[in-house]
Amino acid sequence: MRKSGLITLLVILAIFIALGFIFTDRWLESELEDLGTGMVGAKVEIDNLDFSFIGPHLSWQRLQITNPRNTMTNMIETGFTEFKMEFWPLLRGKVIIENVQMDSIRSGTVRETDGAIPKKEKEAKESSEDKVFKDTKSNLQKEVENQPVFRLAGSIKNVNVDSIISILKLK
Repeated sequence: MRKSGLITLLVILAIFIALGFIFTDRWLESELEDLGTGMVGAKVEIDNLDFSFIGPHLSWQRLQITNPRNTMTNMIETGFTEFKMEFWPLLRGKVIIENVQMDSIRSGTVRETDGAIPKKEKEAKESSEDKVFKDTKSNLQKEVENQPVFRLAGSIKNVNVDSIISILKLK
């Protein structure tokens, strides 16, 4: 092996590792915000997310989950939060949290900005798969409504219970 080739490979590897450490938190923060926003139906904001495999921990300065019914208030807002985890179980796909530290948790706090999702974002997130699921759901619902069991429920109103009791001769 050539020493210059090995040194070049190590330098490139070090650059990728450094870039990974720098940009992983921003990418993870963006992905978690998008996931939360999709689940809640209103903005989810995470400030200064920090995730590290070295002494594994996850922390943030502030988390705001907007109330979808009143987008000028937060459903949940936390202060500084940190989760310290064990490293070796992470390699086996298990998460063991050693310690959780949370400065504050509040509900119903007023937001500085509106937490509603802009209509353009809502339309962009509605993919063709979503449309297929909605169409399938509506078609199934129409089929279920046309089944005889549900039509029977409407005709029960016209049943004369007294005549049934007299036929069966119940007292």
